[in-house]
This record gives sequence, C-alpha cells and structure tokens, in this order.
Amino acid sequence: MVIALLLNRLRLQPGEALFLAAGNMHCYLHGTAVEVLASSDNVLRAGLTPKHVDVPELLRVVDVTDGPAPVLEPVTLSAEHCAYAPPVPDFRLDSYTLGRPVDIDPAGPRIVLTVSGEAVVRAGAATLTVPCGASAWLPAGLPATAEGTGVLVAATTNL
Repeated sequence: MVIALLLNRLRLQPGEALFLAAGNMHCYLHGTAVEVLASSDNVLRAGLTPKHVDVPELLRVVDVTDGPAPVLEPVTLSAEHCAYAPPVPDFRLDSYTLGRPVDIDPAGPRIVLTVSGEAVVRAGAATLTVPCGASAWLPAGLPATAEGTGVLVAATTNL
C-alpha cells in the first residue's frame, strides 16, 4: 500500500481525459471513467488484489518518469460532438451529447456506450435502445445515428 503514496493523484472533472502510454501504473479511487486500451496480451497487477502479482516483471516494465499530468484535450467537431484523439493510431474516443439526432462517425468499428441518459441507435435496418451503462458494437462502414438524452461515447480507431 505504500506505493499509493508515490502515485501522482489527479482529480478529473466530467469531460476531462488523460492519455497514459504503456507502462504507466494507474488506478481509480472514486467515480466513473471510460477506459480505452490498445490491444494487448497482458495486464500486470501491482497489488491490492488477490490476483497474481509478478513483481520482477512489474519492475521491468513500469515507467516511473516524473512529469506533468498527461491531460488530453478534446477536439470540438460540432456542438454535440467532441473527440479525444491520443497520439497513437490504436484508439480514440468520441463523445456525443444527445438531444437531437447525431451521426456516429462510420470510419472504423465502434463500441458505443451510454454514459448518462438513454440512447436510441439506428444502424442500417436495426434500431437499438442503449440504456445508461449498456454498450453495442457497430461494424466499420455502417452509417449510424443516435438520439435520446444524456451522453453516448464511441470507442474506435484513430487512423
């Protein structure tokens, strides 16, 4: 538990984001976050869990470089749509404020998640109600729209 004293504690407000490159130790203490990860074949545990902790491997790969908080500023694309695009091609997160119908970018495969309110997603001939906390998969190239209340996010590639 002493390691917690060495971590850089940050308090994010709704709509704020971080980009942490591979090797950065992190945890959540309170609240709700959407975490998007690149494809990987491993997760290393550092403790506070009954799962296996591989200390030598953790010490080999963890990045302990000090520096400012890696805040990721959103890019506003419209009044209802902003994108969090990290400096990697693996992923990005689009956020849609619902109220009127919005187009969900069809450029790549997408996982949509309703983080507040309720969304109705129309893709091709299908209509799906996505309540708060639920998600759906949308294949690349399939045009989709969403409407409802609250906020819907879409994780996709950043190509």
